[in-house]
Amino acid sequence: MRRSKRLRRVLKSLMLKFLSFLGLLAIFVLLLAITYIALASFDDSTRKNVIEGIASNLVTAALVTILGITAFVYFSIIERRYLFRFFGINNIAPALRVYLSRLQVKAGGTEGTEEIQTGYVGPTIVQSEYEAGLLILELFRPSVFVIIPDVLRALLGSLFLTMSTIRVRLGVSPRTISEVTESELSDNIITVGGSVYNSVSLLCLAEKRSFYYFSKNHDGERVIMIRRSSGPDTEVPVGPNQGLAFIERMKDPDRGITVFVCAGLGSAATRGSVEYLVQNWRRLRRRYENTDFGFCLAFDNQPHDAYFAVEPTVIHETSRGANADVLNRPR
Repeated sequence: MRRSKRLRRVLKSLMLKFLSFLGLLAIFVLLLAITYIALASFDDSTRKNVIEGIASNLVTAALVTILGITAFVYFSIIERRYLFRFFGINNIAPALRVYLSRLQVKAGGTEGTEEIQTGYVGPTIVQSEYEAGLLILELFRPSVFVIIPDVLRALLGSLFLTMSTIRVRLGVSPRTISEVTESELSDNIITVGGSVYNSVSLLCLAEKRSFYYFSKNHDGERVIMIRRSSGPDTEVPVGPNQGLAFIERMKDPDRGITVFVCAGLGSAATRGSVEYLVQNWRRLRRRYENTDFGFCLAFDNQPHDAYFAVEPTVIHETSRGANADVLNRPR
């Protein structure tokens, strides 16, 4: 049954493409007929000059179009190569997983449009985090390759990683750290959300190579801490009505993957950190190149759990070379 439905959809798609081709062919034939009728009214010398002019313009337009498309595709491939390197995508680890926070709904913990006795029980996600995850998926969408025929694109994708369609999985994190398996850590990772609801973030932030982590101060308030290689860890100060978030990239040489953590004090700051990463990855690539890095963002006058994030400022940044200690540069 499913196979027959799939076959009908394929045949319908082919039929639509064929009808579109016939329509374009009819328009082309009509233009040729009009051109022929117009040329028939000219004398031989004028007709020859007109034909030579049309041919010359067509050749020039074709060459300019081919050169333009070639240059566009070439520079798009170069940028895609930079994108892959920045996020750690290579032939060894050619995929990416985006883990969202997991909100585990308990029995009777949901509200509906009517009074219910037995409601939904299970995992759910934060809308703003999901929308942020979609921004990451869109970043890896190979829109430029739409102009390349499918067969040629498949052939080039099998030969060159930058020409292939990268598998980006968007999903909810496991319930606990103990449920995080090695297979779920085999691809490059971007975690969205802090360590309270995102078990993969909790696992990554517990690593000594991580630059930041979440903790609680003396007043029981949740804060972001800077992990230092020497001396005591320090708290990132937060002002009134200010949201905080951080972004960090860590390479995991044991698994051969690259891990990004985008997390904040509140869903709005978390979303803002993802937006900042998506919008500024080119500048970050030029600044940090192949080193691990992390920086903290401040969102002034930011509602805690709003569906939007204001423009942030970088209040702390740190990076680590292959053989260098952590360098902190508050600003």
